[in-house]
Amino acid sequence: MPSIQKLFLKRAREVWQREFPFLKPVDLAEIPQLPKGCRFLCDDYFAERGRAYFIFFDFSLRRIGEFSLGITVSDSVTRCIRDYSLDAPSSHALGMYSVGQFMGVQMRDWAIADVDGQVDALFRSLGQQPVGFAQTRSRHRWYPTSFELPQLEIFDAALADVSATLKEYVFPKLQIEYETHAA
Repeated sequence: MPSIQKLFLKRAREVWQREFPFLKPVDLAEIPQLPKGCRFLCDDYFAERGRAYFIFFDFSLRRIGEFSLGITVSDSVTRCIRDYSLDAPSSHALGMYSVGQFMGVQMRDWAIADVDGQVDALFRSLGQQPVGFAQTRSRHRWYPTSFELPQLEIFDAALADVSATLKEYVFPKLQIEYETHAA
């Protein structure tokens, strides 16, 4: 059975192919290696700016079903810079950025699985009192209205929020005109 990450990335490719056709899925042989399907490339501005923009889903290794977004401004369409930039995000400043840097917050991530609820359920199954992690929610993490929704609905809601974040915070700073690609 495919993992939640693989299923989510498959859905992201489908949705972004319609919504952001300028973001092309790419898999690069780099160290450290990102899992297949996590990275998307916008090379539409490379000829005029000498910059390629990579957007990647950065899935947590410890909290399976949670991810953040990374954004890289590179001077190559075949190499994604994996060093964090000290500069403010812009269309020309080389380096890797977290989506939070574009938003002016420490961190921003998304939960497509109820990791905290799973931990509490584990404690209950062991006859222990749950720690109560499911009751605390980070204000910088997106959660679905309910984890009881069908998985595809959770994926679509998460992707809608990711897309809104890209449109409001990331694309303007990278000077990516996403409206011109919609038709």
